[in-house]
Amino acid sequence: MSRIFEAIRKAEQSRTTRKARPGRRSTDDAPSERRRSQRASLSVPVMVYGHVSGSDPFHEDTRTLQVNSNGGLFTLRNSVREGQRLLLMNKTTDTEMECTVVYTNPQRHGLVEVGVEFTRPSTDFWPVAFPPDPHPRAGK
Repeated sequence: MSRIFEAIRKAEQSRTTRKARPGRRSTDDAPSERRRSQRASLSVPVMVYGHVSGSDPFHEDTRTLQVNSNGGLFTLRNSVREGQRLLLMNKTTDTEMECTVVYTNPQRHGLVEVGVEFTRPSTDFWPVAFPPDPHPRAGK
């Protein structure tokens, strides 16, 4: 399983655990290992807007490494934390989408690999057609 989907799985598990038992983590509530949407290795130019520690705003040009209808993976020079909200602008289509950081991994040369999940699903944010989920989740 790729690192972004592992990060999304951990974020979902964390949200489920916090709702059930605030302040405690548990592995008993692990969601299904099945991916929610197909991923694609795609380099899309994006502008990322957010805040670094405290309230200093930043914006940074980057390119995606992987995308899916639920989010994407890219690198940043700025430091972000899991749970942080970002605004992502697809520079190809000039569309914007709010997202949440679900994964961070420090890389070489001062970069951080960042996995994000959209705050709402979007099948048309990326310039690729994703097939529909053959096994949609109940209630989603």
